[in-house]
Amino acid sequence: MLSLRRLPVKSSTWSARIVSRCWFGGYVERGDRFEKLTIDTLQRSNFDLTQTGGAGDGGIDFVGDWKVSQGLNLAIIGQCKHMSAPVGVDVIRDFEGARNAFVSSTIAASEHSTGRSTDVVGIIVSASSFTKQARRLSSSLDNPQLLVTLSTPLAPSPEVSALLETPESSSEGQVLSVIPNRSFLRCFPHLNFARVAGRWALVRSRDEEQEGSLVYM
Repeated sequence: MLSLRRLPVKSSTWSARIVSRCWFGGYVERGDRFEKLTIDTLQRSNFDLTQTGGAGDGGIDFVGDWKVSQGLNLAIIGQCKHMSAPVGVDVIRDFEGARNAFVSSTIAASEHSTGRSTDVVGIIVSASSFTKQARRLSSSLDNPQLLVTLSTPLAPSPEVSALLETPESSSEGQVLSVIPNRSFLRCFPHLNFARVAGRWALVRSRDEEQEGSLVYM
């Protein structure tokens, strides 16, 4: 149970503004904390990610790998959007451009010998889902992409953490939906996503290792 009783209150408007500012921080701080929440959440599903967001990030917030199975390791490049409104087509379009530029200049040139853009899976993580137009545009792209909606029980900022009875480390993100585009399904036909026991999971069909295994998100 949260308690704000120790906050000094001058007026309802003033206190609401201060609590909002301390809890969520500024725009940059909110974005940074959502990126960290995204990475922490995905790391629980065999992702190995590094945050790259910041000045000069080129629109890319994290990069890394996803160990889907012993014989399949996907290169990952992603962007986080902590917005109140659903993500629209502009974000999908801008991310695809940033993704292609990043792949061309770094990943394809150094870490992946094939140098093919389809070797890298793009992930856009939203705190507020995606519009129908954004999903349609994503589906039409040539490169594999996942649209992920993540719940945002963001931990309070340090200023508010000191005033609360609930520890900062208790907040966790939860994957609410995963939408693979057509290119992803075409490149990885044995992979799909489904809700299993109330949680989103990557479903691996029969392969050389095992049949019908799950990786929970």
